[in-house]
Amino acid sequence: MMIRERLRHGGVFLKIRVKRESIFKCMRNLSIVTGFLSIIFILFIALVLSNVGYMLSVLISLSVAVVYLIYRITTENIE
Repeated sequence: MMIRERLRHGGVFLKIRVKRESIFKCMRNLSIVTGFLSIIFILFIALVLSNVGYMLSVLISLSVAVVYLIYRITTENIE
C-alpha cells in the first residue's frame, strides 16, 4: 500500500512515497535478530560460568538460538 503525501516546499509541491509495510518488516526483522543474539549471549555466559566446556556451551547456545529463530520466523503473521 503506497501512501502519497504532498508537501509544500518553497512554493513547489513535492510528492513523497512511503511504504509503511517495509518499515514494519524491517522492525520485525530487527526484533528477530536481537532476540537471536541475546539468547546466544545469555546462554553462553551462563554455561561458561557453570564450568561447562567452551565448545559445549557454544553448541548449546547456538542450538537454542536457532530453535528460537525458527519459531519466530514460522509464527510471524504474514500479511
